Amino acid sequence: MSYCTNCNTRITCGCQRATATDGTKVCTNCVAPYNAKIQKKGASVPGSKAPSGVNAKYSGPGKQV
Repeated sequence: MSYCTNCNTRITCGCQRATATDGTKVCTNCVAPYNAKIQKKGASVPGSKAPSGVNAKYSGPGKQV
């Protein structure tokens, strides 16, 4: 038995448990509003940044090398 980190509701089974985009364990009722709230704050989502050292060159319509 655990509690939602967002609303502090008791989670009694696995079907009530969800994981937000930042990895926080929340209840299924809070997952959508919680994800919207962290996106408004500008929290970075893992994997959303481009890797460093990417070298791409645009060389015309429809071609990327």
